Amino acid sequence: MRLKITLALICVLSSKALALKWYQCKPGLSGTCTDTQTDCPDLCASMTAIMNAGGLEYTRKWKACAAAGQCVAGSLNLGVVNVTINSIHCSTAVCYSQNVPALPQQSANGMKCYACAENGCLETMSCKGDEDRCISTTAIADGVQTSMKGCVSRSLCTADAWSM
Repeated sequence: MRLKITLALICVLSSKALALKWYQCKPGLSGTCTDTQTDCPDLCASMTAIMNAGGLEYTRKWKACAAAGQCVAGSLNLGVVNVTINSIHCSTAVCYSQNVPALPQQSANGMKCYACAENGCLETMSCKGDEDRCISTTAIADGVQTSMKGCVSRSLCTADAWSM
C-alpha cells in the first residue's frame, strides 16, 4: 500500500514538473500583448503572420501552447488578400522566448491558379514561393458572400485549426 501511494505521488508531482513553461502572448485588438508564463501540455509555438489587404499591411505575433499540426510556415494569396505565416515549436522548458521572424518575400514559382476580380473568377495569377496548391473558398463580410480563388501552400491546407 505504501508503495502505491509513493508511486502515485511521484506521478502527480513529476507530471507537474515536466509541463512546459512558456511565455504566452496573444495580442488583443490593439496588436500588443504582454508575455505571461504558462504551462503547456504538449508543445509551445511562436508565430508571426503578415496580411496584406487593400494596400495595407498588418503584422500579428503571438505565442501559445500548440499541437504539432499547428506549427506551419507558408502563404495564402487570394489576389486582394495575401497572408504569410511562419511558426516554430518546441518541447523544452522555457523555450522560444523571442518572436519568430516573418517569412521573406517570395518570387513566382511558375504555377498559376484562377483568381477572382470584378469580372468573375476567370483570371489567372502567379503563385509564389511554396504555394503549390490552388484554393477556392467563399468569404462572408457584412452579410455579403464573395467567391475567392488563389494560391496556397500545402502546409496551410493541412494545418490544424487554431482557436484564438
